Amino acid sequence: RVLLYDLIPYDVLGRFERFSDEFVAILHRLRAPQKVRVLASQVTNPSPRVSLAAAYDHDLADVVYRSYQADFEAFSYERDSWLFYD
Repeated sequence: RVLLYDLIPYDVLGRFERFSDEFVAILHRLRAPQKVRVLASQVTNPSPRVSLAAAYDHDLADVVYRSYQADFEAFSYERDSWLFYD
């Protein structure tokens, strides 16, 4: 509802799980200099990796799905898509 994607003809709707790659692609479309694209693709100050199993479970997944079901459907995410990310 916040994006109003049904009213605004966005050129790109990036996915968070591919943020770095999609952001660099957008910079390329904007004809950003190569130096800027290289800098944007570098990870600085990364968060420690935590397995989803340690932070997420089926009960929490159900709460998230019920809260954001319209988004799951609008952006073609499967209900249990979290199971496939490491």
